[in-house]
Amino acid sequence: MQQEKKVYTVQEVREILGVGRNKAYDLCDNQNFPVLRVGSRILIPIKTFEEWMYSGAAI
Repeated sequence: MQQEKKVYTVQEVREILGVGRNKAYDLCDNQNFPVLRVGSRILIPIKTFEEWMYSGAAI
């Protein structure tokens, strides 16, 4: 049984939003942007990312 994916990487968010590397990391540093930090990795929960994206939040 394959588990459903729960998080995006910064690279995946870049591709979804069509932004560059610096902008993606700037977003991750924003307090209103949903991120999980696991060691040096930055992971973005899919559910909260989609809520953020569809809320009309400015990039």
